[in-house]
Amino acid sequence: MERSTPMDGNGCSHVQWTVDREAMTLQMAFKSTEGAEWVGLGIAEFGSMKGADIMLVKMIHNNDSVEPSFVVEDLISTDFVKPRKDLLQNVELLRAEVDENGRIHALVERPLDSCDIDDIAIEAYKQTIICASGYLDDGNEIAYHGPRQHSSTTVNLIVDEDLLYGSAPSFSSQSQSGTVLLDEGGIVKAHGFNPNSTTSSEPIAVDIQLPNISLPQDKVTSFVCVAFKLHPGIPLRSIAVETVWGDGQVRDASQKQPDHIHHQVLLQCDGFLEEGSNVEGQAYSCEDEMPLCPLVIGNAKAPLIQFPPGVHVPLDPSTYILQVHYENTAGMPIVDDRAGVRVWAEPPSLPSRSKPAKNVGHGAFLNTIHIPADPEQKEYAIHFQIPAEATQALLPAGGVDVFSAMLHMHKKGVRGRLQLIRDGVHVMDVFDTLSFDFNSQQPKLKMWKYLPGDALIITCIYEPHKDKPIYGGQSDNDEEMCTVFLAMTPPVPGYDRALGIATPADQAFANAYVGQGLGFNDNRTEEAIYAPTYKDTREFKPLQDHRTDLCALGVHDMLHASEIRLSDPGINIALYLILLLIFVGLVSSQWPAVKSMTCERTKRNTVCYILELLYGTVALPFLLQDYVSLMANDQSIDAVHADLYTATRTIGVGLTFLYLAELFYKLKPRFDLVLHHAVAIIMAVMCFAAGIKALSPKATIKLGATLGLTVATEQPMFLALLLKNLGFARHWWWPKMCYFAAVFNAITKSILIALFAYILAISYQGVDVSWEIGSWSFSKWLEPSSIFNVDVFTGVMSFLLVLLTLAQVFLGRVMFALAYKYNQKGEIKGIPSITNSPENENFSLGSVDSSPAGNCDIVESDDVSV
Repeated sequence: MERSTPMDGNGCSHVQWTVDREAMTLQMAFKSTEGAEWVGLGIAEFGSMKGADIMLVKMIHNNDSVEPSFVVEDLISTDFVKPRKDLLQNVELLRAEVDENGRIHALVERPLDSCDIDDIAIEAYKQTIICASGYLDDGNEIAYHGPRQHSSTTVNLIVDEDLLYGSAPSFSSQSQSGTVLLDEGGIVKAHGFNPNSTTSSEPIAVDIQLPNISLPQDKVTSFVCVAFKLHPGIPLRSIAVETVWGDGQVRDASQKQPDHIHHQVLLQCDGFLEEGSNVEGQAYSCEDEMPLCPLVIGNAKAPLIQFPPGVHVPLDPSTYILQVHYENTAGMPIVDDRAGVRVWAEPPSLPSRSKPAKNVGHGAFLNTIHIPADPEQKEYAIHFQIPAEATQALLPAGGVDVFSAMLHMHKKGVRGRLQLIRDGVHVMDVFDTLSFDFNSQQPKLKMWKYLPGDALIITCIYEPHKDKPIYGGQSDNDEEMCTVFLAMTPPVPGYDRALGIATPADQAFANAYVGQGLGFNDNRTEEAIYAPTYKDTREFKPLQDHRTDLCALGVHDMLHASEIRLSDPGINIALYLILLLIFVGLVSSQWPAVKSMTCERTKRNTVCYILELLYGTVALPFLLQDYVSLMANDQSIDAVHADLYTATRTIGVGLTFLYLAELFYKLKPRFDLVLHHAVAIIMAVMCFAAGIKALSPKATIKLGATLGLTVATEQPMFLALLLKNLGFARHWWWPKMCYFAAVFNAITKSILIALFAYILAISYQGVDVSWEIGSWSFSKWLEPSSIFNVDVFTGVMSFLLVLLTLAQVFLGRVMFALAYKYNQKGEIKGIPSITNSPENENFSLGSVDSSPAGNCDIVESDDVSV
């Protein structure tokens, strides 16, 4: 393996990986704890199980074998419950074994970007890795790993930042020696700080903590604030932040953050201490009157957040407010608590080599957030827009670099999305989360350029209350927010806060405010002077339309999706069948039996029977294999093997061209035959189109295979007709063969048409989840309007199925009629008999016509083809 990382905790160890940039895959190796029966490792959006894409390896003990077997599962976790299996499985187990200490050693492989909405793409920025180990229950399902059997770390899996930027500075806890107070109220302490040293390159730890406070045990939500002034002359350039409590305790492998400390933010509030009775260093309850000041830094139950190399957030000499949010859901006693933030700063005695940055909140006006009650608690989405007019007016000509985006909602938040719109094109999703974890609000450390004229669209999705509406507010008790904090460099004067008027996601966007005067709890929507650049999402080009999407290329390549090019398998099989038909036409004159036929119509029908027999015999084993592989209605879909899809599609394309060629080749085909072939061709084309449109090969292969079997099971009928035309039929056995073919045809057609109807029925009822792939696993690059409508498809196919059934019934009567007419008249054209009467030389369904031999102007039995 190319790289490795230590893990914080006891969930797993020896995490190593290699990125294959040619194959666009990631191989990861890891070990479980001793005695574990499963080990899982995943990418977590918020550093927890909420919003985690997990690769889980299970050790299965087989009763008939001493050695255990191993399986890997691709899981998604959107809550603190047992993860569910992905609809698409995108993980491969390369190797697994158990060592002498009972540890599972696993090596797995996954795509960097699977194009699966249930997966998190591996990208070139720091992402949180989580892992855990545990035991299986009696059903070989995973059991809870326990409070101590889990680990996490944050690392850039693609780029070795230590190699690229140099080793990261050490953020280990400093000794208390050299502690310096940086304010008058004793709130800010710098540890290990020597103002006279000009040689140390290690960052200093600056703890900003509340004075000792106590809170009522029965109070769940509390906001406590304290104001302070930083001393002038000591520049603090913060490069990392984490939660601190007590006497300098921080989160590490030996201790976790207290549950009752939810988040802490540092606000810059110039002039606050000069107003009214505000006292420096004195804590007060601020939940009823939230400060309106800009946010500088913060942390919400996240581990150490390190800013990218080359940037810092300055803490200039000014007045600040530390705000701490307590969420005491367990009713724990909170006595003499000293929660706060530890800011890691560049050595103030050395000149800075990094650029300044600042955090800017982009939120919805609280008085415009309204989530109506819903007894079914269906997800409800709101959105707002930061218009291009505002960014054009405020951002510098070269734009700014954004290196962090943090979504903030409250307890009813489900997930969120931030879209970047540039020049009328949706160029990027900064994030589109799987879930949202109120108790672990980690930023997404993805770097991107924010240019003048760009528009931002922020969408928040909530779970409504059953019986009461939810309104906007800063208290998390039945109030909600929709905010994204962007950290950008360089700081933009006058761009301290952006507020948009929230509207339901299915309604038009409204105005927005961008400036420095309003706070998050300010309800002056009349200040929102910037009109939306786009009234709704239809006014800009979707993400997948403006560029070559690797997901689209990968999926179309995997499925061999049709394009008009000679290398396409569909084109190849069409050319093959056309050439084969030409060949048969050229050599048919050499067949003595065919050559001796005086009726051109009979001759051509005979060629068609040979092709039908050849097609059905070759196609039958492939179609039966399809049924063995695909008929189960899975609740989780493994990828359809490309060769299986290609073979089935080849059979379908072959059937289409065979029927088209037959209609053109035959002389004066009957109406019922034309109807049958036309309906079958339309159904085959619809199955093919549905497979491409819905990107659901499994569902369409089942329908196409069923349709193909209606042709591949007609050998007895075509064999009987071919033997008659070639002169091999005899009166003592040929009628019996006709009866057998008719009965066999009736049974097989009834079964297959019933199967086709059953597949359509379960598709309409939503039982077959393979139809949902287009709406789930590939919806990142599909337009909403292009998601396949299963109901419309089912309705059209049902109507065509009725027509096909009528045609099958009508055509199926032919074999019965042939045998019946023979028994009545004693002779049929092409079969020697006792009478040998000229009046029986030509047969028409329902009557026997008198006509000289070789006259093909009347309708013959040779027109049979089902």
